[in-house]
Amino acid sequence: MAQSVSGVNSVEQLIQNILALERRPVDKLITQRSNLNVRTSLFNDLKTKLLSLRSKAQELTQTGALSPFEARSVTSSNTGVLTASASASAQNGAHTIVMNQLASAHTVASNRYNNTDTSISGTTTGTKLFDITVNGVTHTVSVTVNAGDSDETVLANVATAINNAAGSDVTAGAVHPTGATVRLSLASDRTGTSNQMTFTDTDGLLGLLGVTNGAAATDTVGGYIKADLGGNELDAQFTLDGLNLIRESNSVSDALTGVTLNFLSAPGAGTPVTLTVANDTGSVKTKVNDFIAKYNEVVTYLNDKLKVDAQAKVRGDLVGQTAYSSLRMNLRSMMASAVSSVTAGNPQTLSEIGITADSSGLLSISDGTKFDSALTTDVRKVSDLFNSSNGVATKLETLLDGYVNTGGVVEGSKNSVTTQISNINARIDRMEERLALREASLRKQFSQLQEVLNRILQQQSFLQGMLGSIGSGSS
Repeated sequence: MAQSVSGVNSVEQLIQNILALERRPVDKLITQRSNLNVRTSLFNDLKTKLLSLRSKAQELTQTGALSPFEARSVTSSNTGVLTASASASAQNGAHTIVMNQLASAHTVASNRYNNTDTSISGTTTGTKLFDITVNGVTHTVSVTVNAGDSDETVLANVATAINNAAGSDVTAGAVHPTGATVRLSLASDRTGTSNQMTFTDTDGLLGLLGVTNGAAATDTVGGYIKADLGGNELDAQFTLDGLNLIRESNSVSDALTGVTLNFLSAPGAGTPVTLTVANDTGSVKTKVNDFIAKYNEVVTYLNDKLKVDAQAKVRGDLVGQTAYSSLRMNLRSMMASAVSSVTAGNPQTLSEIGITADSSGLLSISDGTKFDSALTTDVRKVSDLFNSSNGVATKLETLLDGYVNTGGVVEGSKNSVTTQISNINARIDRMEERLALREASLRKQFSQLQEVLNRILQQQSFLQGMLGSIGSGSS
């Protein structure tokens, strides 16, 4: 029996049992810390949801050109001819547009050559210079024509040299009308008369190629393909409500205030296009629905974390936190209260435009007909309800600022939890140190006890030996 008491396993188990009892306070603190870490995550989640809601509220508080309620939509009766977009400064109304001519880029071509012929290099060789000027910017081009170069090689080298020197203003390429022939093509990178190219043919190469021929290009002879001949041939030409307009681009933003026109084709006078500018009620509805969705996320989260179910023994993590039960109450009250700052005669409550809350406090556009009617009748009345000085979105933004801003309620809650976790960590560290000392002390005590036990066993063995010797001598 004495030897079993001194067994290593028995001693170690005894030490661990004693330490397990004495570290129960540490385990309790670790559980508390784990619960506090959960609360930290909870406050992070809540702040994220509140920030998202505030962002949507801020969108609805904007006024003037930034207000989503001022968004405009533009519809075209023929999107194959014309599309358009509008900003908040656009005036509602319908306009008639006739597109007569699209803007185009000045384009020229060289003579046509056979790919493998050497007619160009047989006429001129060496380094050739010429200038291309576009809208006041001049680009000097240098290209080398080597003896024996094929016509295809020469034109390809000229195109490369032009693109390298004037790539921001001019695009050149060696084009093959047929598999056996080649021409040089040059085009301004921008449409309109002011972007027409002019050439200074320093060494005569462009003239040799037919690029500077003042006549229209034919199938074989170089010249212009598209050029301004004094009649705004490179410009967009259209009528707007009966007025003749000329612009250098097919994207026109200065013809109708707040409207950008994008011309796609020019069918001519027989095809008028009706352009209608109106309030973009679809965009407004999307913004309001986005706001409602983020609001409902916050309310659903608060409902869950503030829930108490005695029968199911469920108690939400925020139960007892007055700041958050007040937040839920203020949110619900705010959505139901009348807005005092609206212009007389405008809707004062969300319910007047078809937005109501259910028993859980969740919002919805419960009456779509009423909501759509409010938007189409006068969207500014809806805007007033949200972004006036005491509007729904305005008040909500102010309320949420107190929770999510630096030094706000949520940050204060997180800081309190962080402080508790820090204090618990310090207590755990101190208790772990004491337990380490306690373990060392227990091991020392058991070691001393083992030594005493061993001496007793040795003495017992010695006495048994002596008694055995005496007994055998007597016999």
